[in-house]
Amino acid sequence: MHDKQLRSPSPLPAILSASKEVVRSKRLAQVLEVVLAFGNFMNKGQRGNAYGFKVSSLNKIADTKSSIDRFSELDDKLSEAKDKYNKSLKHFGEEEGRMQPDEFFGIFDTFLQSFSEARLDLDNIQRRKDEEERRARMEAMVREEEEEEGPHGGHGERGGEEGGGGPAWRPW
Repeated sequence: MHDKQLRSPSPLPAILSASKEVVRSKRLAQVLEVVLAFGNFMNKGQRGNAYGFKVSSLNKIADTKSSIDRFSELDDKLSEAKDKYNKSLKHFGEEEGRMQPDEFFGIFDTFLQSFSEARLDLDNIQRRKDEEERRARMEAMVREEEEEEGPHGGHGERGGEEGGGGPAWRPW
């Protein structure tokens, strides 16, 4: 028996490693935040908002019953959210149960960002097109005015003052 104890590794490193992982776990922290929020919701108005809870109270969650009807209200909202999520999945051609919400909403968020960028690009293209059309109209108007003024810049056929064959010379 003594030989077995010497050969088997100590569980202490495994326990320490597991403890460190529990402390570092962001998902566990999120779950515990939800549990705290849920407890505060259930006790609203009776005990105030708690800032924490004992880990041993996690074992009692399954036995929790609400003396006020908040649990059924929360359950109704949860069911409604699940129904809306499933309708969204169907709307976008996905099958229920094949895609987790975080994956679905990650893809959907990427789609919305791409859609917004495409809309901005389209607006920019339309603005450039409108500017080019305005510029073309302005150039056409300038050409028309130049054609109406004639070859001598609007001074008539003789150009300049009477009797001259070209533009009048002005000393100032």
